[in-house]
Amino acid sequence: MQENFNAKTPDREGIAYYSYGATVNPRFWSMFRQSHRIIQKLEGENDGLVSVKSAKWGTYKGTLKDVSHLDMINWTNRLRWFLWELTGNKRKYVLIQLVQFVESIRDSTNISDYSFNAIAFYLDIAGQSW
Repeated sequence: MQENFNAKTPDREGIAYYSYGATVNPRFWSMFRQSHRIIQKLEGENDGLVSVKSAKWGTYKGTLKDVSHLDMINWTNRLRWFLWELTGNKRKYVLIQLVQFVESIRDSTNISDYSFNAIAFYLDIAGQSW
């Protein structure tokens, strides 16, 4: 994939590229259990769908621990909210929680010390001056 994709998608001059990877050890019932095992054998650590090796593009910013591919694309949170709403609960957006989460990431020396929140993660990236 890397050889094919990279050849067809060259970097453009004047644009900075940054990337993150993720790793997870899928639970027994995880939909990524089989794909994780295959990718692990071929390319090493992965999030169940993308290896850390292939996630590296431009300046590599780091590897998120215990974060699956569904977490990275925020489907885990979407599924939780869907189930929450099915039980009659109302969805509330709480900006204060996101701010506190981002601050806890910046203060943490170990990126695996927090529960991953994709929205807060991407808002933090968007707010950085690279």
